[in-house]
Amino acid sequence: RTDCYHEQDTIDPLFSGKDWIKTLNKQFHNEMKQIRNDLIDIFQSDDIIIKLFYVILLFSNRISLYQTPQCILTSDINPLSIFKAQNIFVDLVYRYCLHQYGSNQAPILFLRYINKLMKIQQLVDEIKFTINNYIDITELSPLMQSLLV
Repeated sequence: RTDCYHEQDTIDPLFSGKDWIKTLNKQFHNEMKQIRNDLIDIFQSDDIIIKLFYVILLFSNRISLYQTPQCILTSDINPLSIFKAQNIFVDLVYRYCLHQYGSNQAPILFLRYINKLMKIQQLVDEIKFTINNYIDITELSPLMQSLLV
């Protein structure tokens, strides 16, 4: 099986899985797998919590710690409105955790999740730094550039 990435109708370079492993190294892949397994363990495959966290991430303006705070999708979106919507779902997740796991276990699970999210942010920043050292992102399509800025 070949795992290559190339955005159609662009002159972007072709990336293979081997290129990514050489660029990002096996340690990155092992850390991401460990985070995935930890998140599965934290919520014991609770579909409702996983879905709610996806919604929270959907409202997240940035996953990188060093990204500019302004919304990159459109300028007419009020960041405060996004923040308020995100907080509604954060509160909903926490209340669900309290109901499902009790007042002793819920805060522990929630903090473990936040810790893993911060680890993902750190890995995203490391990826961006590494990729920027290997390729000139101005040669990529706007969509790919927005992921690496």
